[in-house]
Amino acid sequence: MGSCRLKTRATRFIMHEHILYKKSYTYPLLRCLSTEEGIHILQEIHSGCCGAHTSTRILANKALRAGYFWPSMKQDAIRLVSKCERCQKHSSLIHQPAEPLTTILSPCPFMQSGMDIVGHFPLAAGQRKFLLVAIDYFTKWVKAEPLARITEGEAEEYKNGVKACTSGKNSPQWLILKPMGKSKTTPRGSIGESPFSLVYSTEAIIPPELGLPSHRVMNFSEEWDLVLRRADALRPIGKLDPTWEGPYKVTSILGKGAYELEDPEGRPLPRP
Repeated sequence: MGSCRLKTRATRFIMHEHILYKKSYTYPLLRCLSTEEGIHILQEIHSGCCGAHTSTRILANKALRAGYFWPSMKQDAIRLVSKCERCQKHSSLIHQPAEPLTTILSPCPFMQSGMDIVGHFPLAAGQRKFLLVAIDYFTKWVKAEPLARITEGEAEEYKNGVKACTSGKNSPQWLILKPMGKSKTTPRGSIGESPFSLVYSTEAIIPPELGLPSHRVMNFSEEWDLVLRRADALRPIGKLDPTWEGPYKVTSILGKGAYELEDPEGRPLPRP
């Protein structure tokens, strides 16, 4: 069976002046190249003096139309385009969220509320230019207070006022996040996993592991991958400007798709 298949495939090739060619239905004879020669051809077509930094499919087709063939030409084109720095910096913007959307669960009124600062606004009476806003996630009840300046004491006083408004005999108290206790790190009998591992895909590091390091603590590495950032994150860009800039190093993960970055010289970026 193998010899018959080999004979069938051999009919698609021809030797001419000691050079192997592949027959084609729509193109002339395609010269067969080695992988190294093929990669050199792709580099010239993609980023040479007449290169246009074309996409993977167009790059492989241009090499084919030029009269060349090797078995891994499509895979080599994919690898070449994916490693091209200019193609990465001028690639299309990704509008899909980088992180899964976070669902805020609030099963009943005043179970969970949020507070935020809005401003600057045009100056109002009393030099007020900020708004301190609280909203209940279930009923969308809003309470806002204008302030001239935002301090920790005023924010705490405002939060206490909101707690007084939302608490009562039949209303749940203001949601307070408690420190993670043993109940969050203990495996449940029904599923065999702890709540912590279900959220973070790993078990929490317990205090004894710091005094007597385990294998995962001893081999923990803080090395991060290099990433690109949208060029319009801090400034407007022109039509022909790169849409991505970098590379930057990720120094910490803030959560919800936010990261702290630094440039190759070790200088932190001004904002996540």
